[in-house]
Amino acid sequence: MLNKPPQYANNAFNYAITQIPPDSDSKYQEGPYVPMPESKVRNKWYEIFDIGVEARTGSNQATYTSPLTAGSIMRIHTDSPPEFWLVAVLCGTANGQLQIYCDADPVGYPIRLGNGGTARVPSRGRPFLTLRALSQSMTGTVIAIGGYDAGDIFMNPANQP
Repeated sequence: MLNKPPQYANNAFNYAITQIPPDSDSKYQEGPYVPMPESKVRNKWYEIFDIGVEARTGSNQATYTSPLTAGSIMRIHTDSPPEFWLVAVLCGTANGQLQIYCDADPVGYPIRLGNGGTARVPSRGRPFLTLRALSQSMTGTVIAIGGYDAGDIFMNPANQP
């Protein structure tokens, strides 16, 4: 190398090995921990369930037969808790009602949906949703959603006569 880098020159421009290790340089000084900003990338996923009676067909297989008959209970469990649930209900009569519980059991106050009703329910960090049909058989769809904004996905079922 013909010219030595300037950081190795002293005041008389005599080149020598530096006596101070690079760790004492200001850019290497240790300071308070500064956390990295959170990533804006979110894992987006959804899982669709039909409202109906669950039937086990194997060790790890289940099918749902529609409709969810009057007085029946349907429990939905996902692998990880969604951010919110979307529920859309169709029923053949005007007096049908579906009760929604954000837990593994039908306890507490339910959210009630009638014919053509939709609900967007926060999951409260739990991977369970319980549905119970009252007085009439119910059909519809449940979507567990994670990573999407609340206004990104919606359902608008048609009312049945």
